[in-house]
Amino acid sequence: MFKRFFWVGGEEHRKIAWINWDTICSNMEDGGLGVRRMGVFNFSLLGKWCWRLLMEKEGLWYHVLKAHYGEEGAVKGRG
Repeated sequence: MFKRFFWVGGEEHRKIAWINWDTICSNMEDGGLGVRRMGVFNFSLLGKWCWRLLMEKEGLWYHVLKAHYGEEGAVKGRG
């Protein structure tokens, strides 16, 4: 999605990439644009949520997931 934003074009109208994607994703202090790599960002966000679920037993998401899946994490309706 981000690549299409920077290099708009189609199969018949390919544009030249004037800058490397790694440079675009670099920090602004290092000369990049600071664009996040979505795969890495998603993985780290999932890790953060898992940590919060394990550590914050009184949080809203813990209660929602506990009500839906149960304390042991069994999936309802399967088996």
